Amino acid sequence: VDSEAAEGEESSRLRQLCDRLQGEVEELKGQLQSSNSKELKAAQKRIKELERQQQRQEGQDSRDLTISALRETNMQMQAELDRRGLDLAAARRKAVEAEKRLSEKEEVFSDTCQRLVEAQQRVAQLEGELTHQREVQTSLQSRLQGARAQQTVAEVELRQARHALSSATGLESDLQRRSVPYGSGSFAPRASADLQAPDLNLSVSQADELASTVSAEKAPPSRFISADSESTREMPKAAPLPRSSPQTWMETPRIWQPVGALVRRLPPSHELTLRTSSHFRDLLLKQQGILYEDQQVLLALRSRVAPSTSTSTRRTIEFEATLSNRSGHQIHDVKLQPAADAQSVASRFDLQLQVRGRESAGHSSSMLWPQHQLHFYGKLEVFGVVDSSDGGPQVDLSYLLPDNQALRARLRLPLGATRLMAPAPSRPLAPLKALQLWDAPEFQHTEVSCICQLRTSLAGRMGAFAIWQALELGGALKCLPGAGGFRDALFGGCYVVGEPVDVLMRAELGPMPGEEAKTARASREELCRIAVRSTSHLVNRGVAQAESSTLCFVTDPEPLLLWNAHILSLRHEKVVINNWMHVKGGLIQGLGPGEPPPLQGRKLDLEGRTVLPGLADSHLHVFALGKADAAVSLGDCKSIADLQKRTREHLEEDPPLKLLEGMGWDQDLLGRIPNKEDLDACIPDIPAVFYRRCHHVCVLNSAALRKCAITSETPDPEGGVVERDADRQPTGVLKESALTLLLGNLKEEEPLEREKAILLRGLKLCVENGVTFLQSNDGKNLGGIRRPFDAYASLADEGRLPCRIFLTIEWQAVGEEGMPKSKASHPSGLLSCDRAKIWTDGGLGASTAAMLEPYADDPTNSGVMQMTRPEIDSTLALLKKHGFRVEAHAIGDRAATDLVDAFEKFMPGSQRPVLTHCQFLNRDLVSRMSKLGIIANVQPQFVPSDLPIVKARVGEATERYRYAYVWKTLMKSGVRVAGGSDAPVESPTPLIGMADAMEHALFESERMSFAEALSMYTTEAAYAAWAEDRLGGLEEGKQADFIVLSLRTKSEPTAAELRSATVEKVFVQGRQVHDQSDQNERKRRRLTVGDAPGKNGAPLWISGRCPCPACDP
Repeated sequence: VDSEAAEGEESSRLRQLCDRLQGEVEELKGQLQSSNSKELKAAQKRIKELERQQQRQEGQDSRDLTISALRETNMQMQAELDRRGLDLAAARRKAVEAEKRLSEKEEVFSDTCQRLVEAQQRVAQLEGELTHQREVQTSLQSRLQGARAQQTVAEVELRQARHALSSATGLESDLQRRSVPYGSGSFAPRASADLQAPDLNLSVSQADELASTVSAEKAPPSRFISADSESTREMPKAAPLPRSSPQTWMETPRIWQPVGALVRRLPPSHELTLRTSSHFRDLLLKQQGILYEDQQVLLALRSRVAPSTSTSTRRTIEFEATLSNRSGHQIHDVKLQPAADAQSVASRFDLQLQVRGRESAGHSSSMLWPQHQLHFYGKLEVFGVVDSSDGGPQVDLSYLLPDNQALRARLRLPLGATRLMAPAPSRPLAPLKALQLWDAPEFQHTEVSCICQLRTSLAGRMGAFAIWQALELGGALKCLPGAGGFRDALFGGCYVVGEPVDVLMRAELGPMPGEEAKTARASREELCRIAVRSTSHLVNRGVAQAESSTLCFVTDPEPLLLWNAHILSLRHEKVVINNWMHVKGGLIQGLGPGEPPPLQGRKLDLEGRTVLPGLADSHLHVFALGKADAAVSLGDCKSIADLQKRTREHLEEDPPLKLLEGMGWDQDLLGRIPNKEDLDACIPDIPAVFYRRCHHVCVLNSAALRKCAITSETPDPEGGVVERDADRQPTGVLKESALTLLLGNLKEEEPLEREKAILLRGLKLCVENGVTFLQSNDGKNLGGIRRPFDAYASLADEGRLPCRIFLTIEWQAVGEEGMPKSKASHPSGLLSCDRAKIWTDGGLGASTAAMLEPYADDPTNSGVMQMTRPEIDSTLALLKKHGFRVEAHAIGDRAATDLVDAFEKFMPGSQRPVLTHCQFLNRDLVSRMSKLGIIANVQPQFVPSDLPIVKARVGEATERYRYAYVWKTLMKSGVRVAGGSDAPVESPTPLIGMADAMEHALFESERMSFAEALSMYTTEAAYAAWAEDRLGGLEEGKQADFIVLSLRTKSEPTAAELRSATVEKVFVQGRQVHDQSDQNERKRRRLTVGDAPGKNGAPLWISGRCPCPACDP
């Protein structure tokens, strides 16, 4: 036991010793590892430092090498630059020398061209003289042959007489004489002098005397020289046309923007518009070329006139169109189709288009791969004058890119009147005959003239030689020699659709007479006056447009930078304020707050004045406004005696020719309704018609009643009243539809120039009050103008339209001869027509507005419906068939209900039907108008004017009263609300209309904010005109239509500030069309602010509307 215990203790001691030794070993290992780790880290750190030092050394060496190489390269490049600088200097010296030589050669070339033209004219004159001399020589030879025949007969008779004498007297005859048979013309007798035959040979002098007896009708200018005398004698010849006077040049309209191929494009591109104008010009001179191109596609055109057939007088123009995909990706949904809605009344044709090799006609829809083409075949059958100046044949091009971005463009085809013309040689037209036609009254009456600024390629090197060549339009016209000089020429041609029409065109190079040319050579002049005459005004317009497009330099207004301004516009229904705006090419190029960036153009410091987008008048009658402005102003007459005095004063200042019209009388101010005896007292002989303020009532004098054949037997027309006295005799007062009795008798057709003057009078009044685009209702029943589109188009041709016209014609004229077709437009972009108007009831003042319930002040009267529901339906179906949008007159809630029902059936919201006036509605009508997308066309100025009578008429406790003039309620319900004036019923003053909307005189809850009021006359009006993509706002890319007010404010203007503001400047397409500082004449047209009625201080025919309850006693 003890030994085991001792062994155990020994084992334990040994284990402890082992454990201690093991611990010491572990401790030594730890110390060793710690020491190695520190040394290792130190060594590694040293290695890294050495590596970094090596890298720095290598980098330094590399940089030294690079710097050395760069210095060497720099020295080489500097040497090369010096060498090239010397070469450039030498090249510049050579270029200067070459320019000098070129200038000298241009001088010589121009002089040579001048001498060539003069030589050609001299050659033409000599050829005429030579032709005449040949005719005279032929006549003389014929007479000479006759004289020789007579001489032969006389010689035979003489020989017979001598033979008889010899036989009778037994005298011997000469043997040679007997050997010559009778009848020989070569025998010369040797008889005595008294028996010799007369000498019938004509001398040169005698021949000259004989030539003078030739008919003057066959003798062009010529000269004969006598052999007997050195004197000369000139035959009669036609004198060339005298140069137009300075006054004629001043009165001729200036063409600033010639017609181009691109009518419109989405998205817009001004640069592309200029490029297509150049392509269009080239295609007027040749049969094939490029019509349109952009980054994706290129459209080329080739045309020819098909030979006419014996069975038809219509001409057919055949053409091929090739559409090429010039991009690197495919485009799909490619369409090229006729724009049927672009046909106007002056463009009568049938355009067909189909893809080559396919059965489908009318249009094409396909995919176009990169570098591939689509070929189209087109045919234009013409059965009237095709006039490109008011639309002409057009096609629509559209396609989609791979990202589904769409492009749409409308293109005008260069297939107008000149394509159907033949040059003068096809129908020989001598210069003398041409000059006679030029002065003929029927030719003078239809003249169309313009002045063009010549493009550089014509006004520069080639001079008149190139100008005359361009004016021939690829052979359609022919220069007539001898009818002009070096600076003017006369061209002839023939329009050959149906009956041939001779066309003459005269061109004169500038400068204007009375001004000295800056250079001695006419080839340096920049202006050309073109005058076209024929028996067809439409042909003249087409030729003049083609000539101006060929010659004219495409000019844009000078770039304009407005700054230091308070520019207000709408964006997402909120007012946006900017301080500068840049305008170029008729478009807004940029705008923003603060100081403007450095931009080119004329700078206009507005000194804090307010700028607004161009304002609209969405409903008025321009022709009636112009006539009212020239009529007797009766609005402030306070008695019958005042009316008669005003009439006599007007007659002294401006006596009428056939008819005197007066506007604006009010029986409340006069004391009673005037009658024929009142008018006869001041104007007994000339027919006179005086209209009440509402234009629903008029009074005629006895002369007018006689001319209209209105007697006691005349029945009341449906929807109208002929007022009569106790003896059933007409008192001269006509109401509502009875006014149509005037149309066939008093409303005689005005000459075109008179109609244009009346339109300009009304348009200038609109522009002076800030209107830049308007929706005018004009026609035979809407003012008395017969062909409003033609009158507006003529003003646009002459460059005299001061604003944009969206024409609405009366529905009865749709489809009539001479009226525009749907979506007719003018190339200037200032005129279009896509609406027709119907009217279903009367007015509030006369208690003829159609109501669902009787009037509160007349329980037996519910108003007058001028159209039944079936008539409304049939009329809308007719307008839809012809492609017209509808604008409908509705004042009462019954008329509005019938029209909304009809719109729901025939006119979807996508066609944007318009309900005009909307004065009395109900909850259901407001909801349905919003649902159906019907546009409300309202007149805020009616509210204060109608305020004195509205409660009495409709009653306060009715739904129609609570929904009377609810413009803001309509807008909140989602209805698009456009603002207008109905001028001449109200004044065409949008600023006053905005103020009336902001100070709603009937319901405080209907008062609008400035943004809402501004939207009615800008963005909403543009939507109603289907022009929201280019009008209604001041945004980059939109048309530069804006106005400058006298108002200086840094916030949104109040209603009072709008009433007091003055329109100082008006710009349309970037051009200034009105400047208050230039308006010193016609101050009586200035509109000021007062209290209703007649709240604008103007005559009541302009500023008031039916404020009286006694219109229909």
